[in-house]
Amino acid sequence: MSTPNPCDECRYEALKRREQELELPSNDADFLLPEYARFMKLAAGRIKWKLENHKKAKDKCPILAPQDIKNLHIMLGKINQYMQQVPVDLRKNSPINESFFKSKEGDALDYFDKNLSKRAFYDTFGEKIFIHEDSYAFMYKNDDGKHVVESQNYVQERGERLSYIPFVIRASKCILERPYRFDKTGATIDRMYLHAFAESSSSRPRNKIVYMAVIVLRDRKGNKTTFFKTAFPVVGEMDLYRRLSGGYSFVENQK
Repeated sequence: MSTPNPCDECRYEALKRREQELELPSNDADFLLPEYARFMKLAAGRIKWKLENHKKAKDKCPILAPQDIKNLHIMLGKINQYMQQVPVDLRKNSPINESFFKSKEGDALDYFDKNLSKRAFYDTFGEKIFIHEDSYAFMYKNDDGKHVVESQNYVQERGERLSYIPFVIRASKCILERPYRFDKTGATIDRMYLHAFAESSSSRPRNKIVYMAVIVLRDRKGNKTTFFKTAFPVVGEMDLYRRLSGGYSFVENQK
């Protein structure tokens, strides 16, 4: 067992003392402290994103404005409200885990061509998401993070979860948006559909929680076709909140 970071222990002890000062019942404290930790992960990710993308942020103290903090609280509450977990038993053959057994590059490309290429899927807003025939490039990433289609760049974790993509688009109610950084006009936005999958297999007795993110590009006014951009699994809360912190805001589904 790894030794806890002394600083982490100090923070935890400080929280426990604060809990006693507030006369907070232990059952409530056991629930609230993990929520506090999740919020701090979101806040840390937002600060890092601001420092990397906004030059003026380095001159400001504090970096997070009150509106930032409010938005992060809303985002965390909505994630808790709308995030669902779908059990996936890899020992059983079902449509949602079919692509796991075709995870080699050639098999993944074949699966993409037969099940995703040039197809459209509707999200919970009723909006059509079209997957272009050359979108398979999202399964490849080189050391610079670019989608260069070469066998050495094939990412097996993406190929294994191709069957998750239509499910996430159709079922996700945890939907977030941010301006598309390469469109300086502000007319295009990134939309993220998020869902959680509890994967189990004979080699893994406990469920492994994988958050699947599907990113699409859409016109702000909805006048143009919405296209699939990329999809990737996210393992662990820290990585999840780091990704969500980068300028995303929750989108409320009115249905």
